Amino acid sequence: MALEWTIDLGAQEPRKRAVVGAVAIGVGALGVLVVTPWLALTGFALIILSNSEVFLKQYYKITENGVERKCGLSTTAMEWEQIKSVREDSDGVKLSPFESSRRSDPFRGVYLRFSQNNREAVLAKIHEHFHGDPSILGGGLDGGGAGQAL
Repeated sequence: MALEWTIDLGAQEPRKRAVVGAVAIGVGALGVLVVTPWLALTGFALIILSNSEVFLKQYYKITENGVERKCGLSTTAMEWEQIKSVREDSDGVKLSPFESSRRSDPFRGVYLRFSQNNREAVLAKIHEHFHGDPSILGGGLDGGGAGQAL
């Protein structure tokens, strides 16, 4: 049975949404005054799109085949066979294709952000797919705690 949930970071932290929006508008206005409207629009769009998780809802799903995160047009997914390590922090859990921490970690894998009341359900569902294999379950994003169960 699949586990699905949604998170709206902008609603949880409206200040971030306001700050990013103000910066994007400021860059757009400055671009119109200094450069050209097209470059101003490009700068505005790049700021908004690179911070889309603040403006759009994020959808998460854990299924029998793997995990998935969707935000706008972006979809990040991994099958269980691809996951080599699981590292938990206070906000979520990172499922990585690497056995240990690397500099490219932020760009690879799937980060599942916990909602207000689903932390235990998410960790239990992930644990279920590794049958308690301690080699895959790390204690934190620094890669420490290998061998500790979630």
